[in-house]
Amino acid sequence: MGSITNFLDEAILNCVECDLHKESINKELGKVLGIGSETKIMLVGINPSIKRTIEDKYNMRPDLTFSNTPRGMLSKVLHEVELPYESMYVTNLLKCSTADNSEPTEEQIKKCFNNIFLQEFIALEIPEHVICLGNLVYEFLNENLAKFKRTQVYKVYHHSYIANRAPDKYEEWKNQFLRIKGNICLT
Repeated sequence: MGSITNFLDEAILNCVECDLHKESINKELGKVLGIGSETKIMLVGINPSIKRTIEDKYNMRPDLTFSNTPRGMLSKVLHEVELPYESMYVTNLLKCSTADNSEPTEEQIKKCFNNIFLQEFIALEIPEHVICLGNLVYEFLNENLAKFKRTQVYKVYHHSYIANRAPDKYEEWKNQFLRIKGNICLT
């Protein structure tokens, strides 16, 4: 998969399709690439947080694709349900951070999806399972990946929602992952 990921990394790093590449945070810190070599399962967030991008740039924490609020929450739930990062390719729908971690516009999502994410998705041999963190990612991918008949798209709560607004839903969130795991053969 090395030459494919090199091609994708180059495409992502050189992308100028939307206005996000012009923002100073992205000029300074760069874009966030996906990680992982397993292609059967994709875990997809909306966009990299500024905090996470800074931490990665300055090597301040382990290489995880998502910021965790509190740190490690997503890792913790995946560990609890025995669905390890190593069993999936982890990425974001957008590869750039948005100003103040605001929600990206529909135009930004479409441009990044059409020019980068879809190339990444197809190059990864069209994953069988795509786990979407949050409604926005799910709604967009469920609609746009419908043509890939063998791809199952799932929705779970976003980890920042659980940490910041609904900590009482942690067990429900965990059960969302358990139901998905029941549909996935990890061997």
